[in-house]
Amino acid sequence: MDDIRNFTLLVFDVSSAMQINILEYFEKHVLHGFSDKTAIVDNDVTYTFKELEKSSKKLACAIIRSGEFRSRPIAVLLPKSANVVIADLAITYSGNVYVNLDVKSPS
Repeated sequence: MDDIRNFTLLVFDVSSAMQINILEYFEKHVLHGFSDKTAIVDNDVTYTFKELEKSSKKLACAIIRSGEFRSRPIAVLLPKSANVVIADLAITYSGNVYVNLDVKSPS
């Protein structure tokens, strides 16, 4: 029950923290307090917040090294999954903006 209360407070804090860098907030508040807690459950795959950070930073490095997306929005066309969250964080870490597209739209 304590985890639920902490998570609720965290969500409230995030909405009021949008004026600061969201990655700075994620690293300062989420990783330090919840790094070993479950962040995402996607079917039979579970990511902790630390694993989420590691996966997204690895992808961010690949995005930066490619040089293809410098200062450009990046479209994300994936079915709803943990990979969407990883991609969104990675794109943000790379200094770009993501645009999520719905694979079911238009139907």
